[in-house]
Amino acid sequence: MLTLRFSSLSDAVLGPARSFHIDGWLLRQHPDDEVVSRYVDGMWHLIDECGAKIIAAGFECLDRLQVQFEDRQGRTSPRYGQFGQLECRDDRIFADGVPFAVRSRTAQFWQHIASGVRWPILNLLTPS
Repeated sequence: MLTLRFSSLSDAVLGPARSFHIDGWLLRQHPDDEVVSRYVDGMWHLIDECGAKIIAAGFECLDRLQVQFEDRQGRTSPRYGQFGQLECRDDRIFADGVPFAVRSRTAQFWQHIASGVRWPILNLLTPS
């Protein structure tokens, strides 16, 4: 299971969940594809478990996870990892401290750093 920690004036945690999906400006949580956060003006906006609005510059996952890209037709890339730590900040994803993907300015795609291939959806997955 995965949990995402958002650091702000107060911390917020999403999950546990089997997966999270970043699609454009939206962060969705498995299993219902519920929108749990929105990316607006360079910040993640979410509601914590007490109903307070949290605005954070990024988030991290300290659970073991894999990352996979997906297109709009449901086709997927291979799974990458297992990573022990993932961080999302400044429109970039870092896996175990190494740049992994960068989001386009329009949030229409994620570009995989190693291959240069662009995908619209980034999936954070519990290892299989």
